[in-house]
Amino acid sequence: MKRSLVMILIVAVAFFSLVSCKGAREEISKASKAIKQVKKVVDKAKSATVDNPLKNAKVGQYIKFKMTTETMGTKTQMEMKQTVIAKDDISVTLRTETTAMGMKMPPQDSKILLNQPYEPYKQGFSDAVVTPLGEGNEQITVGGKTYNCHWAKVKVTASKPTAVDSITIVWSSPDVPVNGMVKMVTDSTTKMGQNAMVTKMTMELVEAGG
Repeated sequence: MKRSLVMILIVAVAFFSLVSCKGAREEISKASKAIKQVKKVVDKAKSATVDNPLKNAKVGQYIKFKMTTETMGTKTQMEMKQTVIAKDDISVTLRTETTAMGMKMPPQDSKILLNQPYEPYKQGFSDAVVTPLGEGNEQITVGGKTYNCHWAKVKVTASKPTAVDSITIVWSSPDVPVNGMVKMVTDSTTKMGQNAMVTKMTMELVEAGG
């Protein structure tokens, strides 16, 4: 009888030890998955910084875009040229020249840090929240030339300087200098009190060089 009780106790201890080990393994597995998930996020952030196309830009290179904006049934067209006027180990300075309705606007210079991800779809919003919606590869033709592009679609929500919700698709190619952008299409809704303004902006590359 005593021997039977001892055997039962041994089996019970072994069982609970097995359960404990299994629980420990499950917790370790969960922790390992969590660490891998965090690593993915960190690697993605590092990749976004490393892949900033302006790192490959050279002084004198330029890109020129045709910009078409449709707002409440009204269509306007502009031209925008961006030229690399300075570069060092930490930043690139771009000079933007815009022509609207035949009138040239005063050029504007902007310094862009190279250790930051390249996100043209933020368009100057200080509190923009970007949500990726998809990406892929596509061959498109703009300005009479065909490019093999990688496209990315994102949703952008911002409130400063004004409340805006937008969906943007950017097509990029390593064959294009400066920032690599070939085309960008943005559908946005700007909230103004009780009213809302819907705008579609399309940018297409027409010339590049340098």
